[in-house]
Amino acid sequence: MKSTIKNALLAFMGSISTAFAANGAEKTEPSLLLYLFLGFGALIIVFQAIPGIMLFFPC
Repeated sequence: MKSTIKNALLAFMGSISTAFAANGAEKTEPSLLLYLFLGFGALIIVFQAIPGIMLFFPC
């Protein structure tokens, strides 16, 4: 039992390698999806603000 665990542990430790980290943040421009998401959020805020403004200033 001990030899089985020992062999499994040695095989596991032998398969571990070092991690290769990126050398820095890549400079990429924002995608169209980000602009659409931000625009949609802005539309939600505007369309929610219109009824609120109408409550303060009744016509």
